[in-house]
Amino acid sequence: MAQRDYSVRFGAQQILIGPKYTPGETEPPAGAIFTAPCGITGLTRQITTNTNDVALPPCNAPDDPIWLGIDIVSKRMQSTFTGTLADEALPLWDAWSQGSDLYWCRWYRNLGEPNAGYWEGPAALTEYQEESSDRGRYTNSGTIIWDGQPDWHAIPPAPGMTTAVSIPQTEPQEGVAFAATPGTYTGSPTLSYQWFANNVAISGATTDTYTPVTGDVGKRLHVVETASNVSGSVNSQSEQSLPVIPA
Repeated sequence: MAQRDYSVRFGAQQILIGPKYTPGETEPPAGAIFTAPCGITGLTRQITTNTNDVALPPCNAPDDPIWLGIDIVSKRMQSTFTGTLADEALPLWDAWSQGSDLYWCRWYRNLGEPNAGYWEGPAALTEYQEESSDRGRYTNSGTIIWDGQPDWHAIPPAPGMTTAVSIPQTEPQEGVAFAATPGTYTGSPTLSYQWFANNVAISGATTDTYTPVTGDVGKRLHVVETASNVSGSVNSQSEQSLPVIPA
């Protein structure tokens, strides 16, 4: 999903606001844009648990005090924030604070560090306040209550290479598939490929296997493997092959 920042992010946390929530949706619409409507300078997450007391009288000591057990009835998560408000975000906050719609929200936590990720779900803006000074800079604060339990999405670290991609040390032959052995990486990336003949990219040769053609005879092959995930990408390159031999 697309993401656009309207202002500077403060620290490793951020609230991003997406499109209006349509009842029945289980995830934001494809291609939804989430914006950072202010530079967060303070952010608090709170989970409230409502309970009923359950009496647990002792079986063999009826005169002893009764310890109360807990019957959990419901939970609710809310986020309170303060921040520096971007001018471009004024219409968004006006629409949300004055209307009755739920909006898709994301709260990013621990960005750039291990265990980074974000909660995502529809939410209501229940309290909102704006302030301005003689310098003309707006600040805002408010409370967001999440509709049900938001989903947690982990953000993996950018891929790190453990071993590089490699190719056979035998001579590649015209008309015979020549396969790369993928490298190994951290970060659970997806892999993509580009083959080269004498250091010139081969059009359409973008899988882990390439079958040399007549024009490749006498040329040396190599492949570049790109490991990518949502946090970044890293390339590895194989050694040059022996010259391609004819069929």
